[in-house]
Amino acid sequence: QRGPYEFNNGKLKELLIPGIDKRFYVSEVREYGDSVYLLATRGYGLMVVRMERGGLRLLFNLNSKTGLGSDFVNRILVDGKTVWLIAMNGVYKITDLLGRRQIDYIGTDEGMPENTWESSMIQMDTSGNVYIAGTGGLMSFRKDVRFRSLLVQRTYLTGLSVGNKPFSWRMPDSSLSFTGLPPSYEFRPRENSLSFSFTGINLYKPGQVKYQYRLKGYSDSLTVTNTPYVTYNDLPPGDYTFEVRSTANFLFGNEPYERFSFTILTPFWMTWWFRTLVLLTIAGIVYAFYRWRLHEQVNKQKLRLSMEKQLNESKILAFQARMNPHFIFNSLNAIQYFMVNNDKVATLNYLSKFAKLLRQILDNTIEAKVNLEKEIDMLRSYIEIEELRFDNKFNYQIEIREDLIPGNMEIPGMIIQPFVENAILHGLLHKKDKGVLRISFDTNGRQVICTIEDNGIGRKASEQMNRQKATNYQSHGTSIAVNRLQLLNDSETDLTNRVFFEDLGDEQVPLGTKVTIQIPII
Repeated sequence: QRGPYEFNNGKLKELLIPGIDKRFYVSEVREYGDSVYLLATRGYGLMVVRMERGGLRLLFNLNSKTGLGSDFVNRILVDGKTVWLIAMNGVYKITDLLGRRQIDYIGTDEGMPENTWESSMIQMDTSGNVYIAGTGGLMSFRKDVRFRSLLVQRTYLTGLSVGNKPFSWRMPDSSLSFTGLPPSYEFRPRENSLSFSFTGINLYKPGQVKYQYRLKGYSDSLTVTNTPYVTYNDLPPGDYTFEVRSTANFLFGNEPYERFSFTILTPFWMTWWFRTLVLLTIAGIVYAFYRWRLHEQVNKQKLRLSMEKQLNESKILAFQARMNPHFIFNSLNAIQYFMVNNDKVATLNYLSKFAKLLRQILDNTIEAKVNLEKEIDMLRSYIEIEELRFDNKFNYQIEIREDLIPGNMEIPGMIIQPFVENAILHGLLHKKDKGVLRISFDTNGRQVICTIEDNGIGRKASEQMNRQKATNYQSHGTSIAVNRLQLLNDSETDLTNRVFFEDLGDEQVPLGTKVTIQIPII
């Protein structure tokens, strides 16, 4: 009655437990292993302590506040990790005391003759039979027996929330709302988050009630819990039945299920007719897109054929413009002039360059694109003929950027020559002193940039002189070239080909003309 003592080497030593009054009643002591001892007390329930140097250290105690149901324990039986207790109000079986501890109460509902065992003993034989002796007589059972209450426990569904709102319903022919659960119910597609609350009535052992539930149609597996509610979020459309039952026994037996059947309706976008409609709509859109693409391809093909036709026509016009009668007539006059003056060397030289130019023009006319190097050679032949024809009245320079390789680039042919012809005939020819013609080639990666610059009389003075001559011949070479460049514009790649004219100097003192041509690299 004064707490635990240790008898060692003929001496009796009082063992103190920090935080516990030393004047408490210990009815029995059992060793649990690893210096752990179990103390059956009257007032503190079951105390679990560890023997340490200098005394005892309380690990924990089980009483009416911590799941045991009684503060008075009379006897202890240790069987491995299982502990049997005889308390004031009945027998307890504790499984895995220091681990995932489970406490089961064994009373009259489980078949015991009585619940009061104040003066009693408990023992176990080598065969695993447990014996309990008390005022009610001697009782025996196997240690692995599973006790079950003789009473059938009912379970009740106490509430339902839909989307965190209390559930209420109406009869089809009534305006009254009901808060209970109908036999079955149909929820709208968005009402698919449900919370069920339930309770199992057990006045004798309310703290030991546990529940077993499942939602058929969602999962057939059973879940055991001590929590009297469960929530299901975002349930898919379908038919469901919620089942729940409860017990205060060690195992579930023949306890009846409480059931609630319900249906979550399928949203229209998940119905077969809507999906069929969507598939047909998508098929229609795909077909319409296919027809549109096919129409676009046909239109592009027609446009490409039309452009090719216009390009071919413009090439013929460019050839005709380049080989205009005035140019041939003047060339023949120059040859005649050299022959009359008995200048055989000049005549042969002119004839040779004239024949070479004709061959180059014919070659460049056949193909849709021309190597830039060949185009420059043709320009050089043309300029040299004009140089001989006008008795070296001007000099010319052709400059090519160092990193530009003409032999690796192809451009539309017969574009540059009309602008060079304009620079010679309308700019340099009317200049009193010797003129200079500069032609340069550059690139921006997508286009060849050709610049033609002369120090002639300028465009305004040339127009005045042409009006005074009142000639019937009009050269269309430059307009044809500009038209061809516009036909080669590509809106898909944002490629625009332009020709820029710039008057050098001012109106009082003209210093010539500069023409910049953007030619696409094909």
